[in-house]
Amino acid sequence: MLLPFGIVVLVTVPISLVGSPPLFYQWISNLLNPNTQNEFWWSVNNLSLTSSLGLLPGLMALLLAILIVISGIWIGWIQWSRDHLFASLLFLSFFLLPYASQQSVSSAFAFVPSGPSLAIQWIGVLVGLRFLDYNNHVPLFILFFCVASMFLFRAREE
Repeated sequence: MLLPFGIVVLVTVPISLVGSPPLFYQWISNLLNPNTQNEFWWSVNNLSLTSSLGLLPGLMALLLAILIVISGIWIGWIQWSRDHLFASLLFLSFFLLPYASQQSVSSAFAFVPSGPSLAIQWIGVLVGLRFLDYNNHVPLFILFFCVASMFLFRAREE
């Protein structure tokens, strides 16, 4: 455990001291005093339902998604697997946290990969950006993609 930590420190510390002012100082300064452009991009990048919709509406949207997935399991359209469990726990945490980036959700999608799910994500994002207000509804789009991926993933034989 100490060796990986040491490697991270050896790589990170010298890089963070580069620049004028040093990158570490710039990063802390940006976090404490973000400019308007960064605040906008952070808000667009956030997929937290509780932050975007509020606590109660966010929980209601999440509950509806959970009920849809449970119905899929009950009907037999979803063959529940360990990968589904890991993905669903990650998805839930991302939607409930005050801030979770769109990039972080890829870790949950990695547990339930499928070609059709990827196609739905691409089509959904492209249609959302072109015809719908995607940037203001990112969490709802991602929630739809998460539910779709639960239905479309077929587990390997273990």
